[in-house]
Amino acid sequence: MTDEIPSPKFAKPRMMLIDIDERTDQCLRAEGFNVTTATLGAPRRVERSDNLYPVDHSWADLSGHEEQEILMINTALPDSIESGFIKVADGVEMLWQTAEQGEIDARPLVSYGISETFDTIMEHGGLAVVFLGSRYERTYLQGSMFSNINFRDTNKFEFSSWSFSSHLERFGNQRANGSEIHFLNEGNALSRLLRKGAEGSRYQTRISPNYDQRDHFLPLAKDKYDNTVAGLLIRNDPMVAMLLLPQMPDFHVIAADFIRDWCAQWRPHLFPFHDKQAWLHSDRYELASINQKKARIAIVRKEADAEIEKLHSEIEADRKANADWYVLLNGTGDELVEAVMNTLRQLGFQDVVDMDEQARQDGTEKNLREDVQVRDRDPILVVDIKGIVGTPADDESTQAQKHATMRTRELNQFVKPLTIINHQRNLPPHERSPEPYRPEIVQNADDIGLGLMTTWDLFLLRRNQERLGWTSEHVLPIFYRDGRINPIPEHYEEIGVLAHVWKKAFGIVPSRAFPKGSRLAVLVGDLFHELPVSEIKCDGVSLEIAPQGGNCGIACNDTSQFREKMRVFVVS
Repeated sequence: MTDEIPSPKFAKPRMMLIDIDERTDQCLRAEGFNVTTATLGAPRRVERSDNLYPVDHSWADLSGHEEQEILMINTALPDSIESGFIKVADGVEMLWQTAEQGEIDARPLVSYGISETFDTIMEHGGLAVVFLGSRYERTYLQGSMFSNINFRDTNKFEFSSWSFSSHLERFGNQRANGSEIHFLNEGNALSRLLRKGAEGSRYQTRISPNYDQRDHFLPLAKDKYDNTVAGLLIRNDPMVAMLLLPQMPDFHVIAADFIRDWCAQWRPHLFPFHDKQAWLHSDRYELASINQKKARIAIVRKEADAEIEKLHSEIEADRKANADWYVLLNGTGDELVEAVMNTLRQLGFQDVVDMDEQARQDGTEKNLREDVQVRDRDPILVVDIKGIVGTPADDESTQAQKHATMRTRELNQFVKPLTIINHQRNLPPHERSPEPYRPEIVQNADDIGLGLMTTWDLFLLRRNQERLGWTSEHVLPIFYRDGRINPIPEHYEEIGVLAHVWKKAFGIVPSRAFPKGSRLAVLVGDLFHELPVSEIKCDGVSLEIAPQGGNCGIACNDTSQFREKMRVFVVS
């Protein structure tokens, strides 16, 4: 015995679900809504060729669509099915399609066929929910066939999978495919509801409103590159209310709430039996002062959107102007060498020479040269730079030493080697191995005077220098150190770690004395935070000098970012 379909509790609004999954249908029926299901039909599978096949739009079933008030439609192309084709007598004029795509698809033709009705439903206060698939076009030939060989065409038509709506067809679109979908917050309760039904969602297209739709379009979700993949088009002249969504297999989870809470709000006349009486707060019946505030909200939103767009443009310009900032983190090859050279100049070096370029000018072998020389002071630095996927092999770590030996003999003066590696460059720095160089290599570097750094070290030096105003005298000596070089500036002296953290003070047992009025720096994650020493207490007694080895408390207005065992430095 089959289950009987229950009679709807609410006669209005009348809803048609076109190619929507069965679970959404069941959920809406269970809530008493008046639901009809329909389909645009599935493509028919054929062998790929240039043969013509008759297009049978009877594969679709849209009975009663003219009287619907809410249309929910999925434009994603379904899988093609195997099926026979109608037989057409010689000379009968109809629509045909080539088998170039490996299928005969009547969906765009059927979509165009309902477009006038669809737009009319919108103009009379209807609603549409469109689950967007990639927009595609199909070509149809009107004509007649004779003896399955001779074809006489009279017209040619092109329709798209979005042809059912003139409003949708005017949207810009870009074919894409992904699952990283960010439903915007921005105080939007609709986005928060959609997020509840977003499990497993995928987008197949990016969308952008036409110029005259922009003021009436609210983005609701974006992809990882800040492109819109969902939004709401709602306006009253001409009247249209259309929610555009990605493919959402779990939409049934929120379908009833969406109809009750949002469709009833946008088009209250469709819900005469709606318990919440949303019409009560429509513009027609609302207080004039509230309508004024709503209008002001629209203006503020428009101004905010314009300001946001301006900031996005400025961000993009900043990124282009500071491309080296990002290359230090993921670059390799010549691009990385150039980024390191530019960073060295920004840190304060003046005479930074691209040795590959000099080799080309001198006509010597490129592969016999180090990447960079820094000639600002004695000794000259020879720098070998590499970006690698893993951690450096021993010969990659020590190649700068070989170049330095060659240059020392050639120039008859001591030349200092420096290796700078962008290790595990495909990973975010905080997920990389904290120490890329083997302990034996580090020990050997100490012994022979080789410096070992990473591009992450350069990145941190540049960031901290910009934040704290370090001078070149503070930074440049770092590059002449031996062994594993950490990005600690010359004017910092480490004196211990945070022993205790209170709300307005921290404790330290310093390895050397320092007076009140000094500056301390605390290393919080990757960034240094400098602060003045305004008060020192030891065993509850105020002191002018923090004694070496004493349990000292240092006054601090904000310790919210400090944690025990963070490193502390005296700033000279």
